[in-house]
Amino acid sequence: MFPLTETGWGTKEDTPTHLIMCFTSSYQGVDFVGSPETIFWVDNIEFIY
Repeated sequence: MFPLTETGWGTKEDTPTHLIMCFTSSYQGVDFVGSPETIFWVDNIEFIY
């Protein structure tokens, strides 16, 4: 992991250069609340732009 520093938003005419996707097995997102037995599968992801 590395820190993400936002430097501003582009204009509507700018071409996107990056995509960040976050998947979490916790019901509270990045504040993990779960158990050691939790199994998390991410499968069959499709991103169409």
